[in-house]
Amino acid sequence: MEIRRVAFTHRDASALLEQVQAEYTVRYGGPDETPLDPSMFDAPTGAFFVGYLEGRPVAMGGWRLRADVSALGERRAAEIKRMYVAPDARRQGLARLLLRHLEASARDAGAGVMVLETGIEQPEAISLYLSEGYVPVEGFGHYAWSPKSRYYGRLLRASPGDPLPLFDAHLHVIDPRFPLVANQGYLPPAFTVPDYLDRTAHLGIVGGAVVSGSFQAFDSTYLVDALERLGPTFVGVAQLPATVSEEEVARLDRAGVRAARVNVRRGGSETVGAVADLATLVSSVAGWHVEVYVDSRELPELAPVLGRLPQVVIDHLGLSAEGFADLLHLVERGAHVKATGFGRVDLDIPAALRAIAAVNPEALLVGTDLPSTRAPRPFRDEDLALARDALEPAAARAAFLDNAVRLYRPGRVPVQAPERPRRT
Repeated sequence: MEIRRVAFTHRDASALLEQVQAEYTVRYGGPDETPLDPSMFDAPTGAFFVGYLEGRPVAMGGWRLRADVSALGERRAAEIKRMYVAPDARRQGLARLLLRHLEASARDAGAGVMVLETGIEQPEAISLYLSEGYVPVEGFGHYAWSPKSRYYGRLLRASPGDPLPLFDAHLHVIDPRFPLVANQGYLPPAFTVPDYLDRTAHLGIVGGAVVSGSFQAFDSTYLVDALERLGPTFVGVAQLPATVSEEEVARLDRAGVRAARVNVRRGGSETVGAVADLATLVSSVAGWHVEVYVDSRELPELAPVLGRLPQVVIDHLGLSAEGFADLLHLVERGAHVKATGFGRVDLDIPAALRAIAAVNPEALLVGTDLPSTRAPRPFRDEDLALARDALEPAAARAAFLDNAVRLYRPGRVPVQAPERPRRT
């Protein structure tokens, strides 16, 4: 794609602006009414671009400096406006190419942070920004009042040692308003959505996976409530019985659930014997995978079952050094592994992370495991630094963000209720 700098009033920009406003009307019921003066995009305080394929205008976007906005500790903010790719040119990577061009242009103009506003009716845009390292920031501007608006930012000048943006691949929410079931005599203390957000506010978390624990059994009411509170960049991992209906899987998918969990270590979930049927169901109805909490020492016995699943994720690095070779065999066959629960494992953690990344750099998923229920040692902020420093920069970026966004698809359009006949 050829990207040309143009005036905001250029005829090609105007034609694309009409298209994007029509799309906003379909998605939100009306056009974007943010006041925009064309001079906002004039140098040196702004820029506007149109992208061309074989001479045809197919994409556009611009930025303007915002003296009234600060984010992520930076006061010189550039705001992205009217970024758009025509429908017949999508799914070719053009939006990502244009976004990086806008960032480079704003950086050259002296901006320290890029900010933007999007909305929940544009899940594909949210996924793009998350995958590029954008994190939630405080709302600003014309639609700051709207519950449908979402605001993101990304530093344009990262410093060595800055935390990587993290999709927290494993966290629990324990809300006493919802049912809890004692597991092996254990009931955890409360750890609500506000507790999680307070604990992680400084960690650069852009989204995450809320995982059902043994003490929540098959209850998903807490999970749906938590996802609604956390927003569209968070997804759920539910414990479901093998008898779950296709309609229920579709309902949970619409609520943001993206996987089913089997807890071999603690129980409280479906049994391993039923995992194949459950995995087939949730994969066919909603494209979900299955996550398994298991000690690697048990993998030789379970490998024939786990190896047949459409997609499987193993929690907490498999816990044990004994059986780690069997875990690597699963990784060779496409399994993902959560780099979580460092206070639970008896492994050389940096060596284990490097070994998994060497087999498949797309396999690792970093997370906090908060609130670390029953862990001998709970999560510490230093665990993220340990994971980051153990890996090469590209592998670390993948493990912290890209792999999880690809697997969990936060903010994607959910499936509709199935029209196929009910199972008997």
